[in-house]
Amino acid sequence: MHDLTGPGGVRQLAAYGFVADDPERGKGRERWWKAAHGTTKLATDELLRHPDPSVRGAMNTLLHEWPAEWRANADISDYMLRLTPELAREMLDKVHEVIESYREKGVGPDAEHSARYRVHLHGFPRDED
Repeated sequence: MHDLTGPGGVRQLAAYGFVADDPERGKGRERWWKAAHGTTKLATDELLRHPDPSVRGAMNTLLHEWPAEWRANADISDYMLRLTPELAREMLDKVHEVIESYREKGVGPDAEHSARYRVHLHGFPRDED
């Protein structure tokens, strides 16, 4: 698996189109990067069948080698939107409503093929990138 924490890792992310150089922010020898896309969606099931064994290994590590039925139903994505505070509140209320509706449908700990399923939601305003 590749270490993406250092400068070489950022260059790898750039090579695969995840980040782009941001020359407006850099000063002198300092180099800044920005997201190359406004939305990222990770197709976990496709990456688990990737021809590169290091990609498959990274995804297996990330998904803790869950069975195929769970790997196909995992998601890692982010979206950059332009909203007013009112639209942000409306969207968050709807997302919370959907998540809570699934809590109500939830099954007990002994239900066959069930697992604890964590959902992370982060929404906040950002400066222009």
